[in-house]
Amino acid sequence: LRFDAPLIFANAGTFRDEVVGLASQSPQPAWIVVAAEPITDVDTTAADMLHELDAELNADGISLVF
Repeated sequence: LRFDAPLIFANAGTFRDEVVGLASQSPQPAWIVVAAEPITDVDTTAADMLHELDAELNADGISLVF
């Protein structure tokens, strides 16, 4: 997944939706790799979202990596 913007409160939901969409594909992926070079900033709202999303994905056996 390439996300071409900083991760901030305004787009954290969009990022989450994209990752959840990838995670729900069949067959279920073991890894979701984020090309993070374009992500130049992460605010606290996005950091909280990433923490929760990572825990949810790990519970489903999916590794979120950057």
